[in-house]
This record gives sequence, structure tokens and C-alpha cells, in this order.
Amino acid sequence: MGRLQQVYHFLKRNRRAIGLIAGASAAGFAAWRIKRVLDDYKRIIREHDLARLDQHRLQMHMLRSRGECVPALLNFMQTLRKRVYEIVDVTSPVKALKAGRGGLSKQEEQALWHQVKVSGFSRFFLAYYGFNLLNVMLRVQVHILGRYAFEASRQEMLQAAQRDQEEGQGPRGEFCSLGDAGYAATGSSSFGSDDRCRLLSLVYEHFLGEGLRRLKEAVEVAVREELGAWSVHAKIHVDYAELHDALMRIRRRLEGPRGVLLAESPLLQYVLDAASQAEDLGPPGSRLHEMVNETWDAFESPSFKLAVEDCLDVTFRVFLEDLFRSLYASPPSASRSARPGADEKERPLGEGIGEGPVAERSTEEEGSEEARDSDADRAGAEESKPLDPPLAKLIPHMKNAATKVFNGDPQNNEYIRITAQNRSVNLLCSSFFTIETSFD
Repeated sequence: MGRLQQVYHFLKRNRRAIGLIAGASAAGFAAWRIKRVLDDYKRIIREHDLARLDQHRLQMHMLRSRGECVPALLNFMQTLRKRVYEIVDVTSPVKALKAGRGGLSKQEEQALWHQVKVSGFSRFFLAYYGFNLLNVMLRVQVHILGRYAFEASRQEMLQAAQRDQEEGQGPRGEFCSLGDAGYAATGSSSFGSDDRCRLLSLVYEHFLGEGLRRLKEAVEVAVREELGAWSVHAKIHVDYAELHDALMRIRRRLEGPRGVLLAESPLLQYVLDAASQAEDLGPPGSRLHEMVNETWDAFESPSFKLAVEDCLDVTFRVFLEDLFRSLYASPPSASRSARPGADEKERPLGEGIGEGPVAERSTEEEGSEEARDSDADRAGAEESKPLDPPLAKLIPHMKNAATKVFNGDPQNNEYIRITAQNRSVNLLCSSFFTIETSFD
């Protein structure tokens, strides 16, 4: 009891000092809590700024990669065009026909015309498949390279942000200082030009070499089997529906069945090289090893198969429209109904609707005149309708269609323009830039 009284008297004597100490402690705790809240707020603002900058730079890298696809495609198209023209020889049988004109037997002439037919159709299909495969392959690889460049520059940005934080620089100044420097980085320190060249050679040396030769052999087999019965001398008229069906049968032979459940496209055998996949790419954690594996995985994915199929469909539609417009489309009819104002009757000045000779015409007269006009229109259309072209005229068009595929002017190349807008290709390429952003 005595000890409690001593404590009471001590507190009573020193109550002012104790109150000051308690108040100072409470104020210190409150200041600490406020500082902690402010630090958390600054950290959240910093993470938000960095995330916003990272997302902006991600979009910039993706747009830059998308913009680099057409120039890269134009560069490779020159090599592809040269390889296609080397592999499929169209000029030799044509020269042999011209040189032996009048001195060839019927069997020799038919054999040469058969070579011209097969080579003409084969050149188009080889250019058609080569362009579409090269287009999707290049776009995939350019976007993969762009994504890795983004990751390298992003890592440099995070390291710079950490250095600024250690030096005490504020979050706003840190954000501004990283605005352009991060985007300018290309990741060359982690993935050099030698590795890039090696990565490209692993894919395109096979595709533009052995892969294209094997594709040419498959195309020629399909053309011979589907068009073997078509003789230049006997096939005087080629109906459009018949030609369309024959071309589609050739496509089905080469592309195989359609369907998302079929993960790999039959055309993939001309793209991937098993030997290059087994080649030593350095340690498993190297950039080259990662990029090659990601490239193979992308090529073997159902998304790649769907993108190639969509490109094949839209470009084939461009070819068919040009084919029909060049060889099958009817010229404008010169009939009476085609002339502006031909259906309007001339009336004397002052004669309005409901008066004069116009109002007095009977319904029977108008009906008979319309019938005569309709008969004249049908007769004019039948006279102006062109005949179905012969096979001899169709073969040069097929050969020239390959030249249009390789047109180096992107503004006038409908194949480049329409594939650049293909939704499946853009979705496939955009998938390489959907990554999680973390600033822990």
C-alpha cells in the first residue's frame, strides 16, 4: 500500500513533465503515421507513372514493329521472286515452241504445251503460297524481335528508375527523365546483330531454299493431277465455274483439311527445318535460344495456321477478282437503256404531266414498248458478252498473276495491302505484346 502511495505522489509531482512526454510521443507517432501514408502515396504515384509509361512504350514498340513489317516483306520479296523464277522455268518450253514452229510433231508440240501449262499454273501457285507464308512468318518474327527489344529497354528503364530512387530524385522527375531514353533503347547489349542474323538464317535459308523446292514439287503434282486432262488444242473455252473448281481442288490438295483442332498446317513442312531445330543454339537461357523456341512455338500454333488460312483466302479472292475482270467480265452494254435519259420520253415545251399526248397513251402501248426495250437490252447483252477464254489465253494470265504478287510498290500491290489489314494476322502479332507489367 505504501508503494502505491509513493507512485501516486510521484505522478502528482511530475504530472506536467509526464503530460509533455505523452503529448510529444503522440505527436511523434502521428507524424510517423502521416509520413508513412505520404510515402505510400508517393510510391503508388510512382508505380502508376511507371506503369503508364511502360504501357505507352509497349504500344509504341508494337506500332513500330507493325510499321517495319512491310519494308521487311519488300526486301525478302525480291529474293522470293528470284527464287520462284529460278525454280519454275516458264521461258524454256515457250522458246522451244517458237523455235520448233512447223517442225514439231503433234506429240512433241502437245508435250511442250503441257509443260507451258504446268509451269504457268505452278509459278502462280508457288508465288501465291510463298508470298502468304513469307508474309505471316515475317510479321510474327518482326513482332517477336520488337517484343524482346521492348523487354530489354524496359529493363534498362527499371534500372534507371532504381538508380534515381537511390539518389533521392522525386518520382515526377524520374518519370520525365525516362520518357524518351527507354524507347530509344533497342536491347543490343543483350541480343546482338550476330544473333539476329543467325535467327533469320535459321528460318529463311530453309524456306527460300529446300522448303521452296519441296513446295514447288507438291504444286506441280497437284497441277498435273487436276489439269492433266486440259489440252491447249482441245480446251477452246474455259468456263469460269469449271476453272474456279479446278483451282480450289489444287488448293485443297496443298492446304489439307481446315479446322482449328488441327494445330499444324500441312504447309508448315516447307517452313520449319528439323535439322535447324536440333542445332546447338547455346545455353538454354540465352536470348537466341528463347527466341528460336518462341518462333517455332508460334509457327506450330493454331493461331498461325488460322492466320495463314485467312491470308490465303483473302489473297485468292483478289486473284479471282482480277482474273474475272480481265478474262470474263462483260463490257458495258451499248443498248438503249444504258444511255442516260433513254427511258424518258421527249415532250414538247408546255406539255405537262397529265395533259397532251403523254397522258393519252394507253397502258397497253406502254407495256408493249417496255417489252420491246427489254428484248433489245437482252439482245445487246448477249451480243456484248465475251466468249469464255481458251486455255492458251488463260496460261499467260496465270504467269502474269505471279508478277502482280511480287509487285514492289505497296501502294499498288493489293496483296500486301489486304494482308496488312487481316484481323487474324494482327491478333496473332499483338499477342506477343500482351505481357504483365510489374514494378516490385
